[in-house]
Amino acid sequence: MAKIDFRLATAADAHVLAELHLASWRVCYGHLLNARYLESRAALDERLAFWRQQLADVGKRIEVGVCAGQVVAMCHADAQADATGEVFIDNLHVLPAFQGQGLGQRLMARQLDAVEQQGGCSRVALTVVEGNLPARGFYRAKGGVEEPHGEHRYGDGSVLPLLRVVWDDPAAMRAKVARAAA
Repeated sequence: MAKIDFRLATAADAHVLAELHLASWRVCYGHLLNARYLESRAALDERLAFWRQQLADVGKRIEVGVCAGQVVAMCHADAQADATGEVFIDNLHVLPAFQGQGLGQRLMARQLDAVEQQGGCSRVALTVVEGNLPARGFYRAKGGVEEPHGEHRYGDGSVLPLLRVVWDDPAAMRAKVARAAA
């Protein structure tokens, strides 16, 4: 595996995060969303606006994995648990060429470590598109439990069903992620 450095994302990373997000969608959702949309300037502009907003939100923590100066992965989550003790992971994306090397697991572990320093949490959750079978398998392997969670409308007009994945034992999840990432 190539040497990966980690750092927190900055406002200057908005464009690269938007491009990484779309690259991931092309692989994970290419069979679900319109290909022209995924390659369009409109899709890039939507993701760019999203990442600018997220990078400005002090309640979020966005960490990136960097290889040879290129951002190749990112994990975007709540910076600390909410009033119910839950931490929501909003995005976890790894460029296809870097998948299968434990990078997503390392980023999840780093996010959980950061939350633990802020007081920990009692539950971790995220949403995943029902048709994203590789991601669903990844989360199940880490002990995530799926439940139906509505749908999401994408910029091409597609509406895709979502699942909520939850971990009611963040310590056990953290142990699985750390073991697998080692």
